[in-house]
Amino acid sequence: MLGFLKSFQKRRRAINEVDSIEPNVLDDFGLNRSQFRRLALTPASVMRRMVAMAERHGVRPATFQIDSRERAIFAERCAKCRKTRECGAYLADQNAAIDQAGFCPNHTDFKWYARAGPRVD
Repeated sequence: MLGFLKSFQKRRRAINEVDSIEPNVLDDFGLNRSQFRRLALTPASVMRRMVAMAERHGVRPATFQIDSRERAIFAERCAKCRKTRECGAYLADQNAAIDQAGFCPNHTDFKWYARAGPRVD
């Protein structure tokens, strides 16, 4: 029960922080408040898995950090994905080819992102 309360408090603090962000700061990130809130509340395990998968596809971490909008889209897809077991097995197998990650909802975009870098609108 104590773990639940700590988790709830942490989540509430994150929501309050996001709600206090000035609109011009949100604009700098290229996200609306709802998108920023979802990104801020994405579990750390999901973010670690997403970044690891991006790196396996050849997306450099520094490049991946540039575009908040795309990071939010990738994180949302990853959070909704029901293939976490496959993902974990794939990431654990250092010899697995990129094409074996076709189950990943971000696979096509990660491949594109690795070749072209961040998209600029």
